[in-house]
Amino acid sequence: MKQITFVTSSNYPNGSADDQLTQAPLHALGITLDIVCWDDPTVRWLDYDAVIVRSTWDYHNRIAAFRHWLEVCESHQVNLWNSAKMMMWNSDKHYLIDLQHRNVPILPTTWVTRNRAVNMRHILESNGWNKAVVKPTISASAHNTWITDISNAERDQTKLLEMLVNGDVMVQAFAKEIISTGEYSLMFFGGKFSHAVLKKPRAGDFKIQGGQLKRVIVPEAIVTQARAILRAVPQPPLYARVDGIIQEGKFVLMALELIEPSLFLAHDAAAPQLFAETINTILQASPPAYLPAPNIRIISGSHYAVD
Repeated sequence: MKQITFVTSSNYPNGSADDQLTQAPLHALGITLDIVCWDDPTVRWLDYDAVIVRSTWDYHNRIAAFRHWLEVCESHQVNLWNSAKMMMWNSDKHYLIDLQHRNVPILPTTWVTRNRAVNMRHILESNGWNKAVVKPTISASAHNTWITDISNAERDQTKLLEMLVNGDVMVQAFAKEIISTGEYSLMFFGGKFSHAVLKKPRAGDFKIQGGQLKRVIVPEAIVTQARAILRAVPQPPLYARVDGIIQEGKFVLMALELIEPSLFLAHDAAAPQLFAETINTILQASPPAYLPAPNIRIISGSHYAVD
């Protein structure tokens, strides 16, 4: 039997309940599944036919250590999915700039470099925004993400400068569609569309984490636009979650999740089987499915860019 591992973090030693839904279909395909922590020094990564990052939900708090682990896996040619360089690129939200240069629609964004002296009110007024969302460029699950507006810009100035001591920050136009309609997540396995969910914030909140979530059927035109976003990525991912909103009929990218997204497998009966079959495909590849890294340059200590 082939043996693979799903990589998790110490806070989730058994992985996610969602990912565990793939264990039975994997076993039926002759694949044994282990779940191990990315920072466990006793793990022999080359013993696995594939190493699949799934619930490393502490990586953004330990970004230097996580990137080092990715580099070690790459240097030893561990069959890692998604690829190490792909995850390094995706670990900082500056990747949205690369995708925008490839004609992917994103929300209007002001990017602020660490320790730069900036004025919150000036950012809002110069962009014509009454309201904006502020977040670190390295974060997950809406960590340290907050909302500001013209009336509170002076009050929020100190908070912005405190964030800039620790890293780069993005200030993004507030999208009312998050509240009125919600954010769509489209799941792709091996480039094949699987299913979609719609996430809406709780009443009085703007963050979709902890809000309402339901399985939805999205128009084919939206699937096509999400698939086009994946084609802008320099390397085919094993799995991808494409998060976005619909503005005037156009799918606008909020996040392209290639590291550790929930894939909402429990919301689609066929999804665990499709994910397992996609994993089996990379295991059956000959020669082995390990992919050489795309040409990704270090822009600064915090982010990467794809040539």
